Amino acid sequence: MSWIDKELRRRQKQPAPARAATSVAPSENGASSEIERIAALWEKFEEANRALPDALRLQRQTASTSVFPVELAMLTTLLKAGNGACIGFSGRAIRYFWPKPNPKKSNNFWIRAHPEKGYLLNRRIKPIALGAAMAERRFNEGSIDHILRCLVTGKRVSWRSVCKRRLWLF
Repeated sequence: MSWIDKELRRRQKQPAPARAATSVAPSENGASSEIERIAALWEKFEEANRALPDALRLQRQTASTSVFPVELAMLTTLLKAGNGACIGFSGRAIRYFWPKPNPKKSNNFWIRAHPEKGYLLNRRIKPIALGAAMAERRFNEGSIDHILRCLVTGKRVSWRSVCKRRLWLF
């Protein structure tokens, strides 16, 4: 039994909240190669979300139709879960946001396109008061389904679970 079937059965037992209708994402014209690559990755997130059954589909919000919190003000499009966790597109990067703050290491991360290295993850690993150090790793494109699964089921996406593995180490 797949995780989709399990989640559908779990939600059938609970009263379901009303969901907004999804719309098609706007396309970008005349963008540089990095912006085109990150837009292509965002389209993969959108396609994976559209492939989910209606009961499990994440709510799609745009900046023109919704007011985003201050932490997400730079985003133009958002795929939001019921617990407030979301993944959003800013035009130049993709941001994962977990609503519960962590003062030490951030639970949030950015996915950016780099011309030579491919997709990179960036995350804050020191508190801002100590001079916010950033960690950078390569993004595993095969983890798109994992990210959506975590958002749908209400679990936090760990930074390590979406990084490309180095040899056999973590």
